[in-house]
Amino acid sequence: MINGEVPPLKLGFSPFVNPLLLQTLRAAYGVLSPRCEIQLSSGDTTHILDRLNQSGLDCAILPMPKDRDLWNVLQVTQSPLVLCMRRDDPLTSQIEVAIHQAAHALGSFATRSCIRLHILDWLRCLQKWESL
Repeated sequence: MINGEVPPLKLGFSPFVNPLLLQTLRAAYGVLSPRCEIQLSSGDTTHILDRLNQSGLDCAILPMPKDRDLWNVLQVTQSPLVLCMRRDDPLTSQIEVAIHQAAHALGSFATRSCIRLHILDWLRCLQKWESL
């Protein structure tokens, strides 16, 4: 407490974290600590971990930490990933694809506009997949 006030919880999160998880956490924390606000801060995993290391954040929700030996990690959920690929890709013959098998073709996106374009592509791909 600082001057009788509870400092805000500084929570970092990856943009890949499910927004429903953040809403659930905020609601639960609001019930448990109604006088304590949450300050959310989004960023890539490396940036969030750097801020945790420098005490700029109190905790974080990330898809997967880089080094479990350095951080106190508690798994709160798990989400299956869907991999969209061309019909002629050799991996399409498999029911499940290990991440290391597809790693060469995966990437992350540096700008918001790039992310929006790829999300639209993913949504189109998922719509096709669901209609099969």
